[in-house]
Amino acid sequence: MNTTIKTAIINLLLLFSIQLNAQTTPIPFIVKGTGYNNSESSILKIGNKTIHSETSRGLRLTIINKATQEVVYDNSFDTYESPAASNDLATQLNNMNSNQIGFLASFDAWEVSLTKELRNAFYHLGLTTPLIVSRFTSRRPYAAVFEGTTDEAGSAKSIEMCITNGAKQNQALICGFLYGNTFIASGSKQNALMYPAGNEVAVISDCYGHVGIGTIEPKHQLDVNGTIRAKEIIVSDPQTADFVFEEDYNLRDLDEVESFITKNKHLP
Repeated sequence: MNTTIKTAIINLLLLFSIQLNAQTTPIPFIVKGTGYNNSESSILKIGNKTIHSETSRGLRLTIINKATQEVVYDNSFDTYESPAASNDLATQLNNMNSNQIGFLASFDAWEVSLTKELRNAFYHLGLTTPLIVSRFTSRRPYAAVFEGTTDEAGSAKSIEMCITNGAKQNQALICGFLYGNTFIASGSKQNALMYPAGNEVAVISDCYGHVGIGTIEPKHQLDVNGTIRAKEIIVSDPQTADFVFEEDYNLRDLDEVESFITKNKHLP
């Protein structure tokens, strides 16, 4: 084997080694969302590079390539004020593929003008917090990191953080590592239990404390879209008027009851 061929092989092995190390070396990241009670910018840092330090109201979406960590998309959307901006964000989320990782970070406010299209895009990517936020307690810090998908079944690889808009809780912070063409992160406050595969929600809780099973829009303390099987159910009613049957209860005469019903449209 001549020297030229040996040199070429060594260079190829060296290049492969460099690429392999690049793929298996954890790269730290920080994504921070802020709300109304925090004047700080929302931030995304990957490695030693600040991707953005945002002060535009709404949500900032950043998309990177899994293998290279190269930023392929970065833009802000005023989802608080503009339904059109929400739909534009939905389009970008729907265009993500399985070779990409996305980051979302809020600044000031983001919840009010979330459209159905945007909620569906969030749901497809396994992001459940935006499905149940309330317009009455808005401007909350929010951050998320998630994988894109090219599968119609959706993706459940996501981490979210959403907290109240109180002055003492003023940022949503997720810290983690990019590793092996995916991410490892902590700092989430989950509001849903997912099925083992795909992005279907099995159980969800909303900002009113309502729990939904088989539905992502519970209207009661417990809302079940399906069949319930139980060995025993105990129903506790408020105090009834059974005391009227006690011997010492002074019953009203019929004329008085009739007069009361005529006036008030209900029994006394």
